[in-house]
Amino acid sequence: RLPVTVFAMENNIKNVTVTMQPNNFMEIVGSATQSLTFDKPGEQLAYFDVRVRNATGIGKMKVSAGSGGEKATDEIELDVRNPNPVITSVQQITLAPGQKWDAAVMPVGVASQGTSVMEVSSIPSMNLQKRLSYLIDYPHGCIEQTTSAVFPQLVLNQLTDLSEFQKANVDRNVKAGIAKLNNFQRPDGGFSYWPGEGTSDDWGSTYAGHFLIEAQNNGYVVSDNMLNQWKNYQRGRANSWAPSTTNFYGGDLAQSYRLYTLALAKSAELGAMNRLKEFKYLSPEAKWRLAAAYKLAGQDNVALDLISGLPTTFGAKANPGFTYGSDLRDEAMVLETLTLLGRRNQAAGVLSDVAARLSQDSWYSTQTTAYSLIAIAKYCGKNASGAKIIASANLAGK
Repeated sequence: RLPVTVFAMENNIKNVTVTMQPNNFMEIVGSATQSLTFDKPGEQLAYFDVRVRNATGIGKMKVSAGSGGEKATDEIELDVRNPNPVITSVQQITLAPGQKWDAAVMPVGVASQGTSVMEVSSIPSMNLQKRLSYLIDYPHGCIEQTTSAVFPQLVLNQLTDLSEFQKANVDRNVKAGIAKLNNFQRPDGGFSYWPGEGTSDDWGSTYAGHFLIEAQNNGYVVSDNMLNQWKNYQRGRANSWAPSTTNFYGGDLAQSYRLYTLALAKSAELGAMNRLKEFKYLSPEAKWRLAAAYKLAGQDNVALDLISGLPTTFGAKANPGFTYGSDLRDEAMVLETLTLLGRRNQAAGVLSDVAARLSQDSWYSTQTTAYSLIAIAKYCGKNASGAKIIASANLAGK
């Protein structure tokens, strides 16, 4: 209900006609004209019932008031917005060679605001468009969010074909992420949770260092001094780790991940790895990550012994602690380890599960989303053969 106040300032103003004219974002319910009668100067209210149409934008209402030769107009703007969250509806199908699929796509929510994407992939559907739009951006935020924003961009070309414009954006974002991590690094070589903080974040330091190593392996320039300081920090933390005091809320996983990144950086700490391996209460998640470290350190048999009989899925964590992860993130680490060990048949089953969970319309944290995409890309490999999917799509006759 929209009120209009009319002021009659002269004695000759008696009968006033008030008219409301909306633009395409609103419509008048009932009469668009109201009549007011004045017996003396003063003010009166006219009310109009207005309905918002099913579209978002700037609604404009033009009001005109006239009496004899007197006329006044005014125009107001009302921002029409949709307060509801974005909804994504996914249909997926597996096609055999030569097979066809027909489906009607039904709009969700406000039709004028919707977009449709068709994704064709040789790996299980993972709702890539939605997950990437959540992550792929200029890096900002804390150490975990900054790293998660750029880490999967290193392997994006292994998941989908990129245009030259997209490649340029990815290159810009990765370089910006590397530069920004300089602001997080502390004198001890670790990375703080926010720039300028006085302490290094345990998991964040490992995660950021992991990204920097992979970025360097992908041809990006990373300061040797930055990496060497980080390696020294990781070595110190690895060698001083004690399970009796730090194995809470993923402490053993944090240690195994730290050892994995040191091995990835060709600075494996075998002594610390062996001590962790002998820890009586080592969790399955930590064993998977430690096995990957042994593989990188050239100890294949030890790695295989570690994962023998281990589960590949884990229950949801009531408190993931300081690892910023989830059971899906840990399952993605299992996928990465199986790929590294060359156990592709077993990895294929884990891949299907990780991809299926990504394809659901569920919310996942930045790290869970990022690491799942990284692990899937590791399984896909570099696609050096250049194999292509040959498919044709017909939408509304075009």
